[in-house]
Amino acid sequence: MGKIAAWEPKFSVGHPVFDEQHQELFALCQQAADCVDNDSIESTAQFYTILHDLVDYTSRHFRAEEKVLREHNYPQLEEHRAEHVKYELRLTEFLLEANCGTIDKASLYHYLSEWWTHHILQSDMGYRDFLQNQAPSP
Repeated sequence: MGKIAAWEPKFSVGHPVFDEQHQELFALCQQAADCVDNDSIESTAQFYTILHDLVDYTSRHFRAEEKVLREHNYPQLEEHRAEHVKYELRLTEFLLEANCGTIDKASLYHYLSEWWTHHILQSDMGYRDFLQNQAPSP
């Protein structure tokens, strides 16, 4: 993900709200990438703020996504939700470590990159066609 400079149309899951939320998550991940190699106090403080923002924003996004998928009876909802829970737990671990004075920027960024590739660009794409097929015909 560090090599991706900007949001690309191929990242779209075909749902305007989710795409907007994914763009915000993408921006937060990019902000984290900008802090990884900077060991200054300011960069560490900024990274800590980004981590808090990620925890907060991700939680709101997951609840919104799960609500829509539940309303449309998405068949893989439980598996999708399990990925969300696992991600939230890991982000919480990073946050707890940071609260104890240990901010491993490189590990967190690696985790975010893997998450972006696996969950958003693969798992979330699984519901793209499903939701589009649920839309009423004009």
